[in-house]
Amino acid sequence: MSKFLEMLGLDGIFGNQSKNSSRIFISYRRDDSRGDAGRLTDDLKKFFGANRTFRDIETIEPGMDFVDALNRAVSQCPVLLAIIGPNWLSAKDGEGRRRLDDSNDFIRLEIGTALTRNTRVIPVLVGGAAMPKAEQLPVEIQPLARRQAYELSDRRWEFDVDQLVRSLESILGPRLKKDSPATPWWKNKKKIAWVAAAGVIGIMASLYEQQPDQPALPTAPPPSAAVIRALNYTGLDAIGRYPTIVQVYSPG
Repeated sequence: MSKFLEMLGLDGIFGNQSKNSSRIFISYRRDDSRGDAGRLTDDLKKFFGANRTFRDIETIEPGMDFVDALNRAVSQCPVLLAIIGPNWLSAKDGEGRRRLDDSNDFIRLEIGTALTRNTRVIPVLVGGAAMPKAEQLPVEIQPLARRQAYELSDRRWEFDVDQLVRSLESILGPRLKKDSPATPWWKNKKKIAWVAAAGVIGIMASLYEQQPDQPALPTAPPPSAAVIRALNYTGLDAIGRYPTIVQVYSPG
C-alpha cells in the first residue's frame, strides 16, 4: 500500500511525515519584534510546512519548564533565526537592567545554546535594526556578531523572505511545491483525480476477479464414422491433352 501511494505521489498525504522532522527555531523578544516574528513564521510554514517551525508562544505546552523546553527545542533544530528588532539589544527588565546582561535571559540562553551546539544561527534584522557588535554582547553569544545577517524590510518583504528561504533550503532541503501536502489534500484537484482513478481501477479489478468462469464454447461434432471413399478418374485434361487424375471425395 505504501509503495502504491508513493507511486501516485500521495505518500506525503497518507504516509509518514518523518522527513519533515527538521525544524526552524524562531528566537525573538515579544516586546521587540512580535509582529515581524509572527509574520515570518507564517511565511516559513507556507514554504516548509506547518510543523517545521518552533516558536515559544505557540509550541510550549502549559506547565512545562520554560528553560528546559527551550533548550530541548534548540537542540533538535538545525537552524535558529535570531530576530533582531530596534530594541533587541537595549531591552530592559522591570528594574531597569539590560536583559541581555541577565544570565537567565531566555534570548541569551537560546542563542548561547545554539552556538554551543554548532547550530546554524542566522541573525534576521527587522524594523530597521542594525547588527550588534561583538563588544555589545555577552561573551557566550559574541560569535553572533560574526554571522551573516538577513534584513527583512516591509517594502520588499516577499523578496527578502525568498532570499532567506533559499539559504534555509541548503539546510532543510527544498521548499514545498505549490501542490505539496502543505495544501490540504481535499483542496488539491490533481491529487483528488489520482485518488478517484485509483479507486475506480481497484473496484473494476475486484469485480473482474469475482466473475464466474465462463462455459466453454460448443465444438463441432466429430466427423462421421462413415468411410470416405476416394474415386479416382483417369482421363485427359480439360482440353484433351495430358492425362490427369480427378479425385472425387464423398461419404460412403
